[in-house]
Amino acid sequence: MGSASSHRRWAIIALVLAVLFRLPALINAGDVNSDAAVVGLQARHFAQGEWVWNLWGAQYQFAIEALMLAPFASVVGKWPVLVLMPPMVGMLLMIALVWRVLSRWMPPLAVFTCVLPLIFATHAIASPMVYVMRQMMVTCSVAGVALLHVAAKRQSAWLFFFGAVVFGTGAQIDAFGLIVYPAGAVLGAGLAWSAARGAWKRTLLWSFASLAGLALVFSQRRSLGNDPYSWEFYKWLWGERKGLLANTCLPFALGLKAYLPGTSAEWLHPAPMKPLVWFAVGLFVLLLLAPLGLFFVKRLDRHVRVLGLFGTVAALTAVWAFVLRAEDMWGVRYLAPVLWFAPFALAPTLALLGPRIALPMVGLWALVAGMAGWATWGSYVDGPKIVLTPHARLDEVHQLRDELLKRNVHAAFADYWQAYRLSLLFEEQIVVAPTNADRYPQYRAAASMQSPRAFLFEAGDPRAQPDGMRAQARATGTLVDDFTVGRYTVLLVR
Repeated sequence: MGSASSHRRWAIIALVLAVLFRLPALINAGDVNSDAAVVGLQARHFAQGEWVWNLWGAQYQFAIEALMLAPFASVVGKWPVLVLMPPMVGMLLMIALVWRVLSRWMPPLAVFTCVLPLIFATHAIASPMVYVMRQMMVTCSVAGVALLHVAAKRQSAWLFFFGAVVFGTGAQIDAFGLIVYPAGAVLGAGLAWSAARGAWKRTLLWSFASLAGLALVFSQRRSLGNDPYSWEFYKWLWGERKGLLANTCLPFALGLKAYLPGTSAEWLHPAPMKPLVWFAVGLFVLLLLAPLGLFFVKRLDRHVRVLGLFGTVAALTAVWAFVLRAEDMWGVRYLAPVLWFAPFALAPTLALLGPRIALPMVGLWALVAGMAGWATWGSYVDGPKIVLTPHARLDEVHQLRDELLKRNVHAAFADYWQAYRLSLLFEEQIVVAPTNADRYPQYRAAASMQSPRAFLFEAGDPRAQPDGMRAQARATGTLVDDFTVGRYTVLLVR
């Protein structure tokens, strides 16, 4: 619905706003953390002919981002912003795909309203962009949704099969994608039922989808262990997780509050906004659940009703995955599908009420969630302003590299959150192995063979405690050198 030119204009506005909202991370790309740096490092090794298809240290993830970066491997250490490009491109492509699906039934302003949860994102959806973990997985799943809708429109069995394969490929990129498989089964069955001609074909497709759904549920339950077939187990699990869900992670995901990176400090909206915040979030939750009722409203297009049910089931299975797996406040990542597929859950309401009524309802939540999401950039922002933090400036990192090379140091140890980051920014002229978690054992081997051994500590990092090692090395006479470069302390120990 609506002219193609009008859809293009509104889609461009949505894409530009999505980039602007993520500018704090892009501007502070020099502060790339080790999770993201691993992707850049693996890209360098791909370019050198080292073909390891899983992301280092994550056997459940395919290294698709590292493959995308491989052509730029020679400069990724100089320009760490490149590490953030695959998830950024994936996010923009995801918005474009959602737009393509919904524009068939909705005018531009209605589609724009539906994609607001992808633009003004809370931490649950923004963190995969910063930590380069899950964006290409969900983009692949949304591509599958788009293909399934084209297949239903054309009544093409082969295209339907291809769309299902693309949707399922999301879980091959990252096992996290299994969370939305039940929603995918609902979508496939619904589209097949509405598109198929003939009672026997509908029955066959419906039976196939039901069997596939049962197989997925069975495999998921089998993987849990701890007697998963006992309702007592599930009741106990719900009792363990409901407080974390209701008081911490769901408010975090939906924008009721935020936690600042690297801390457990809460950020809350200004006190006068509190009633408005609760109203906006409560209304948004109702809109996400509305397809459970709107599915039976015959005046709505069948495909829109199926899409809405898909979005709602994705949200509900995300909550179930949270109950099964979450352990702390960063378990909010399990709730990311609530927002990833929210545009589809919102579609029936937009189709029924129109954007004039629904835009203020969703827009109010986008304001509330956007404020919380912006605050979660932490030191990258000061109110509405974007800040270039000292940690994102690379002068000290380069000085540290030069000082280490002067002392013939080519490998070192540091805390995990510094190790792979420094290895990338050093362009592997010096490789840094983590003292705790290990994702690439070759670095540890090189650091262990270094003589004297080098240990790096960054001031301000609560995990960096050089005093104890310094005292012990002095007491045993093994301290070779002790120097600082800016905020970095280096101990060379025999």
